[in-house]
Amino acid sequence: AGAWRLAARLNPGPDSVLTFGAAVYLDADGIVVGAPVTGGNEGAVFVFTADGTDWALGRRIVAPASRPGQGCGSAVARRGRTLFISAPATNQGAGVTHVAQREADGWYITQALRGSGSVSTFMQFGARLLLARDQLIVASPAADFQQGLAFLFRRDAEGLWRPDGS
Repeated sequence: AGAWRLAARLNPGPDSVLTFGAAVYLDADGIVVGAPVTGGNEGAVFVFTADGTDWALGRRIVAPASRPGQGCGSAVARRGRTLFISAPATNQGAGVTHVAQREADGWYITQALRGSGSVSTFMQFGARLLLARDQLIVASPAADFQQGLAFLFRRDAEGLWRPDGS
């Protein structure tokens, strides 16, 4: 009694995935798994949904204009129909966090969040994500000359994520 047992093994499908599981997020809607390095080295996020007692791969998401080495999927968070996907090595390490919305026919990137203020290359915006209700904290550990910053975003009345201090 009380012992943990393997309930399922998640499979990213036929993709050549090298870092599957670098980031994971579990909620009532399913499991999101980040793989910042895939066969093409561009990184991806895999969304799984419950299928009875099994888990089914629902969607593979790659950020728009994703290139090798950007780390897409290094951190993930989700709340309902909104998914956050970080790519902290984008733009010479400045980083970006993509916001995706689930529609009836799939997930679509609708917004790109970036740091503000002392933004520079190698700030690693999106190295970590923390989501609580309508607030998102995006960590940028190399920002401000390696001092690090945390950026707070809030969802506005139109559903867009806006900076709210740092």
